[in-house]
Amino acid sequence: MTDDVKILAVVNDNWKGIPACLQRLSRKLKGTIHMIYVEDIEPCPAEALIELEGKCSEIREEGMKILKKLEEKAKSLGFNVEILGVHCGIVSERVLKLEKQLNPDIILVEFKRSFLGRLFSTDYVDTLLCKAETPILIVR
Repeated sequence: MTDDVKILAVVNDNWKGIPACLQRLSRKLKGTIHMIYVEDIEPCPAEALIELEGKCSEIREEGMKILKKLEEKAKSLGFNVEILGVHCGIVSERVLKLEKQLNPDIILVEFKRSFLGRLFSTDYVDTLLCKAETPILIVR
């Protein structure tokens, strides 16, 4: 068993596969999970900021509920947990900054999108796969 592994868990509204992944990881790894809930939001014009702030408040509230559930599960599996909060904005930039700050051993992301969805749009996961220096574990 490998002890003292640092995992950066990037959580979004497709978080349902993460508990099972943590269960499997706990059989081989122990250490600290740094969790952040993210919502990828593109920059918007100034007049839309008030509406966006209201949406981000709702996202923050829901994101913290999800992070607390995952924290409880991770702790029950023997991991230490640090909740980094909720990020509304350009996710890839935030995660790449956290990668530099935390120097994790693994970045864990949940990703579910159809094949056609991948053909016609980009996603922060695509950016992370290209730019992150840390191995990325994708949960489906």
